[in-house]
Amino acid sequence: MEHFKTSIVSSLVKNYSSRYFMGKLKSRFILLLLIILNNSYGQTKNKSNTYVFAKDVYLNYSKINSDSLKAFLHKSPSVCNLALVDSVINKFISKGDKKSLIMLEKIRDVSDGELSEYLVEKTGKIAHKKFKLFFEYLYAEYIAKKRNSLEGLLIESWSSEASISKDRSQAVKKIKLDSRKSLNKTESDYNNKSAYLEKLLEKIKPDYLD
Repeated sequence: MEHFKTSIVSSLVKNYSSRYFMGKLKSRFILLLLIILNNSYGQTKNKSNTYVFAKDVYLNYSKINSDSLKAFLHKSPSVCNLALVDSVINKFISKGDKKSLIMLEKIRDVSDGELSEYLVEKTGKIAHKKFKLFFEYLYAEYIAKKRNSLEGLLIESWSSEASISKDRSQAVKKIKLDSRKSLNKTESDYNNKSAYLEKLLEKIKPDYLD
C-alpha cells in the first residue's frame, strides 16, 4: 500500500508540471491523490490508516480525521498540498457548496508554514468572488456558536491585502465598503449580520506584514 501511495504521488507531481495536466488543473485538479479516511472509520480491524484514491475529495470530507489529515499533508509534496487548496477553493467558487468550506476549514486547522500562508492568499480569492456566500456560512456558524477557523483566515486575508497596498487607509476603507455592500438591508436579520460583519472588519490589521 505504501509503495502504491508513493507511486501515485510521484506520478501526480511529475504530471503536475506538464502542459496537459496544467490545462486540466485550471478546471479542476483531480483532487488530491490519496485522501485519508478517519483512523477510527468503521471501528473495525484493519481500517486504521486506510487510504483511498478519491476522484473527488468532497465525497469523503466528513470521514477525514484531523490527525490523519495532518500526517498526510506533512508527508505529501508541497505542490500537491497547494493543489488541494486550489481544488477546494475553486470548487466553492464554481459550485458554492458548503462541503468545500468544511474541507477548507479542516485543512486550515492542521496547516502551518507555506500552506497556511497560501490559505490566506487564496481566501482573498473567495472574498473577491463569493463573499456573500462565504459570509453567510461564517454567520451561520457564528450564530450556532461553532468554532470556525475560516473567520480568522478572512481577517488575515483582508489584513494582508491592506498591508501590501500603497495607501493602507484607503485599502481598508474599500474592503469595508465592498463587504458592507454584500448585505441585504431588507433581510429580517440584517442588523445582526451587520453587527457581526463590523466585528470582523474591526479586526483588520493594516500592518499585518510589517
